[in-house]
Amino acid sequence: MEEAKRQRILEAATKVFVKEGYKDASIDEIARVADVAKGTVYLACESKADLFYQAVHLDLKAWGAQISRFVDPRMSASEIIAKMAQNGPVYLAEHPLTRGLFSGAHYGLAFLLMKRGDLPGAERHLEAFLAKPPAAPESERWVRHAQETLRVLRQSEAADGHDQ
Repeated sequence: MEEAKRQRILEAATKVFVKEGYKDASIDEIARVADVAKGTVYLACESKADLFYQAVHLDLKAWGAQISRFVDPRMSASEIIAKMAQNGPVYLAEHPLTRGLFSGAHYGLAFLLMKRGDLPGAERHLEAFLAKPPAAPESERWVRHAQETLRVLRQSEAADGHDQ
């Protein structure tokens, strides 16, 4: 696959993941936004999860490159940290996928734990997320989704408790 098309797919995936969230994002929508056939998306990735990983990796790699520009051996550590602190929020404002990962860390961890079967751990992280949700434009949708997921987890636990 040509690199320009792969890049277009990753950019479309980033837009769709930011707008819809991972759960509601679809390969069909990513293909539509990238203006490619659905099968072409699968030439760039193995699955939606792989596409998400690639989009996140690309975004974090770009952030790492930006941060490395601030490291200058002629500057003191406090000057470097001050520059990074000034520019970090700007980067996060311009890159909502990375911002979402950092501002919704408990949210993301909860779903990783659920995937691994650690439902009590997922419940703890959802509770922590809901106790102090991030102040990001996407957070209203995350809060609703976290509340619904927590409700379903608790119903599942209650049903499991009644079966024993």
